[in-house]
Amino acid sequence: MDPRDQMLARTYVVLTLLALLPLGIAVQMSCVYVQKGPSLREQGRDQAQTRAQLPAMRGEIRDREGRVLATSVARYDLALDPKVDEFAAKAEWFYDQLADLTGRSDAFYRRRVRSRHSPRYVRLRRNLTRAQTKTVRGWDVPGVILTPRFARHYPHGETAAHVLGHVGANGDGLAGLELQYDRPLKAASTRHSTETRFA
Repeated sequence: MDPRDQMLARTYVVLTLLALLPLGIAVQMSCVYVQKGPSLREQGRDQAQTRAQLPAMRGEIRDREGRVLATSVARYDLALDPKVDEFAAKAEWFYDQLADLTGRSDAFYRRRVRSRHSPRYVRLRRNLTRAQTKTVRGWDVPGVILTPRFARHYPHGETAAHVLGHVGANGDGLAGLELQYDRPLKAASTRHSTETRFA
């Protein structure tokens, strides 16, 4: 066989292998789709869901006339995931609105976002009231995260404080009625799932 025929034969072999390569890839993809498809879809659904523990509000303590002696007040922490795609379009408007709502400058919030430690999370404000929280929810800004926290409030101040007792930072009763009735005053925490969809 002369060198020209050898080169031609090699060329045909290489072209045949290159022609078979897409077929091999298609077969491999079919195997992955059929054999691993269901488990990969389930894994994708799990990765798209975020599960969070939502703390329950502690029950009220009332006197025999029905007056509230101890109650829990919801406060909300406002955080932001600035990497959410749709956030960039509303960012300037959001900072201006938040500045008006809280009395801090919009530059303050921009600085907080720029100097964040986590790429996908920055806490912007603690202890928003219910009214402020409702306003923020109404803005419908992608990437905004509102986390409830509950603080114990005694409407009558220190009156009967020695009987009512108090709770710790984690919401557990530490003294008085708060301790004695700790279990019934605690409600069960709930789990909340959110799903992130990528277009």
